[in-house]
Amino acid sequence: MRYLLILLFINYFTSAISENNYYISDFKKEDLVNLKKTWIFKSGLFKDTQTKPVNFEDKIIYLDGYKTLRVLSLFDGKELCKNSGKKDRGYHRGIGIYKKNKDEVYAVFARHGKITLVNIINCTEKKINFRADKKASISAPILVNNNIAYILFNGAPPVALNLDNGKILWRAKIEKNILIKLKKKNLNKEIKWDVWGGGVLDFKNKQLIFSTANAKPSWSSNKREGPNLLFNSVVSIDLNTGYYKWHFQEIEHDLWNLDLAAPPIIFDIGQIDYVAQATKTGQLILLNRKNGKPTEKVIEKYFDLNDDNINTNTVRRYFPNWLKYSRDNFLKDDINNLDQKYSKEAKQKILDSVIGEYLPLTKKSNYIYYGIHGGTQWPGIAATPKGTIVIPSNNIAYRVKLKNPDDFNLKEELKKLIQDIFNIKFNNFSSFKYSVKKVLKRKDKILNYKKTDIEGWNKFENSDGVPLNKPPWGILTAIDIKNKEKKWSVPHGSYPVLKNIGLNTGAEIFGSPVILSNGIVFMAGTDDKKIRAYSLENGEKIWEDNLPFSSYGSLIVASYNNKQFLIVNSSSGTNFNSKPGDAIVAYQLTKN
Repeated sequence: MRYLLILLFINYFTSAISENNYYISDFKKEDLVNLKKTWIFKSGLFKDTQTKPVNFEDKIIYLDGYKTLRVLSLFDGKELCKNSGKKDRGYHRGIGIYKKNKDEVYAVFARHGKITLVNIINCTEKKINFRADKKASISAPILVNNNIAYILFNGAPPVALNLDNGKILWRAKIEKNILIKLKKKNLNKEIKWDVWGGGVLDFKNKQLIFSTANAKPSWSSNKREGPNLLFNSVVSIDLNTGYYKWHFQEIEHDLWNLDLAAPPIIFDIGQIDYVAQATKTGQLILLNRKNGKPTEKVIEKYFDLNDDNINTNTVRRYFPNWLKYSRDNFLKDDINNLDQKYSKEAKQKILDSVIGEYLPLTKKSNYIYYGIHGGTQWPGIAATPKGTIVIPSNNIAYRVKLKNPDDFNLKEELKKLIQDIFNIKFNNFSSFKYSVKKVLKRKDKILNYKKTDIEGWNKFENSDGVPLNKPPWGILTAIDIKNKEKKWSVPHGSYPVLKNIGLNTGAEIFGSPVILSNGIVFMAGTDDKKIRAYSLENGEKIWEDNLPFSSYGSLIVASYNNKQFLIVNSSSGTNFNSKPGDAIVAYQLTKN
């Protein structure tokens, strides 16, 4: 009876708390000794997916690497149905659920920029006449409440869409008097917003809160002088009208691709309605979500830069040290001393690089810094109702410099383009498509050779993929908001090539934790094909298991009919070295 009441409570309450990756559960630490895989579903498609699975009653719904919607049985992992469309390799990080009636329950997601509704009962598609602007993309999860979908674009303002008739209810906008003030502060440049990470619906304060990307071009001030308002920001718009309410900007005029990649989360403690935002700079932003004001004292630091002879000014806002959880500035002695060969190579690479706090990129030398994939990435964070926040983060430096158009051999590239055209294969469609894509890629390279960009995303690592900055390279941190303290910080993940060193180094993380109410934190998201459990109290590792492939993205806990499962996306990922996978793995948390 006790467990039945808990599960009834889950059905009522989980919709709110699961957004923070927190789940009511009867599962205890002593049960971990018997925790084993219940079922594994393999799609046969070895292509990673960034989509967070969702649970609806006795079903698990997810998108595979080509955005085919798959519906699985929660209890045994058997595929109940699937809906295939034209292959789409673009990333989409979540699915909304719209229950119209018992026979019509729709998964809502984006495929080729089109809002797609698929009935999860039979995987039939419902046509809806709405498509994103050609200049916009949708990677952020679509948020659904009743028959309204809230769509967060990269490249266009958010919209609210009626899912029954495809009509736009509102398109996000700024009131004229407020817009005048914002544009003045923005050097009279257009006010824009792009979203990668996602958002959250705050029904209590009737607002949609989301995090935004950095201004483009990412690495240069060219044609975007000024603070670039609403980029690198947490933004609120009115849920009923779409009107802008407030924003908080972490970095004005970002030149280092330090966008807010993770979605924000919301929770209440005492009289304060919080919104928390994890960052690539490794600090947790805490705001009062009623007005967007920081709840803690913030220090502003100004950086006077000269980028390509354009005078720019960067402002960075720092929260207190107890909200700091990973590195953001590379230091000269921050090198890997695990082996002499690592430290020697690190010192050699530092000699032909520049280091310092927030230096603009140049065409001459590599700049070493954290942040491109540092701090917290797109899968996000987790929080308990009492305000303990668990945050995954990366401490891996990168060496980056701008491309120099003078090094581009136009004559040689044109010669290669002609060769590619003559080598187009017509023997089968797959070969033809591949060879045409090669031609188009070469063409774009030629047309854009003067465009400001970096030479590549080059980790500060050796040929074995071992980071050359000092460990830990991936960490899990718990911060107690109520008591304003960092509870613990532990390395998470490992590098198989370093298995004999006897040190817990941590590894690059692309995953988010889930927290169970009895004080267990489950976490995967590393390239060592493992999932682990930690004690919420002190960060002690209390369990681990092997996965068929690396886990990339978000875990969930699914519940139905007195049974509860931990669901793991085990498909590897584009930022990992291991091969792509095709598995969804389930662990049953309840006893039979």
